[in-house]
Amino acid sequence: MTRNKSISENPDRGAHTLDTMCRPRRAAEGRTERPQVVILGAGPAGVGAAFQVQRTGIAQAVVLEQADCVGGMAGSFQLEGVYCDHGSHRLHPAVDPAILRDLGSLLGEDLRLRVRHGRIRLQGRWIHFPLKPMDLLLRLPRRFAFGVCADLVRKILPYRTLRPATFASILERGLGRTICQEFYFPYARKLWGVPPEELAPTTAKRRVSGSSLPKMFRKILSQIPGLKPPRAGKFFYPKRGYGQISESLAEAAQKAGAQIMFGARVTSIERQGNRIAAVRYEKEGKEHVLPTMHVWSTLPVTLLVRLIYLSSIGTGPVQRVRRPLFPRRVHAGVADVRTKKLLWLGGAARNDGVVRRTAVQPGRASMGAE
Repeated sequence: MTRNKSISENPDRGAHTLDTMCRPRRAAEGRTERPQVVILGAGPAGVGAAFQVQRTGIAQAVVLEQADCVGGMAGSFQLEGVYCDHGSHRLHPAVDPAILRDLGSLLGEDLRLRVRHGRIRLQGRWIHFPLKPMDLLLRLPRRFAFGVCADLVRKILPYRTLRPATFASILERGLGRTICQEFYFPYARKLWGVPPEELAPTTAKRRVSGSSLPKMFRKILSQIPGLKPPRAGKFFYPKRGYGQISESLAEAAQKAGAQIMFGARVTSIERQGNRIAAVRYEKEGKEHVLPTMHVWSTLPVTLLVRLIYLSSIGTGPVQRVRRPLFPRRVHAGVADVRTKKLLWLGGAARNDGVVRRTAVQPGRASMGAE
């Protein structure tokens, strides 16, 4: 039995204490007045930005969050004493080293390095993910395997197209029709809510690491013992759910002087000419105006556009913009690890279903299905 490893075991990553990290670096400059930055959304990006702003001392951060807790879709809640997340989240070891170092310092031993045991449903069969050579040989559906082989043959033939590059064309050119139609395109529709033909080509290059068959084969071979990189097939995950990342960042930001306002629903962003003048929001049934020249948004871009132009040009032109995606519906349950007996099965877990946490119960694990 192997013990959980944490990022703080690396001496280079745990060099800062919370007190040191939260102390504004420019406090000694003697400046009495700093610009105010209004940050929209208290997900990990929002509270992380507030933490960095306060720590560096470049501005005073005010975070507006519609919910009553931090985390957003990257938050966590509790079912029957077990920590669950709003969807599947993990912290990849390839994240920016500076960010990983900060999170390791904030969470300490609670940020653990875990082995990834993912599964994907492919033509009625469960396949290990990341893909493993032996699992593919034994469990890959024949029709899917024949389709991939046919796509390999097609790649030898000359390929020309006058169509503009999109997420769909980039992946289909690199991976072939079978893998795209059976896996990546349905995944893209579920994740972004739009046809893959409407997504930008940069999305394929940034979000899909195995964007060609040679790259995918290299990733599969990297799972073989001896060829496997030290952290391949592993990820960092907090002890109390993925939402612990946002909670730790929020705590550090507040300790450094940031203000986080819950239950604050942003209704518009006021402008004077081409400059931001104020943010208007509702809280406890009352409307408030927060003067500011600087706004950092973590909201969906379509929502941000409506907030900026709502007060100046009305709702007409904005109605044609696609609405932001609603949270995916995730059904959650709790099972006993030893008996594998289902103890509890709940309805949809959503952002408004947050339950305050108690102690972790050993011997139980959560599971989710979309």
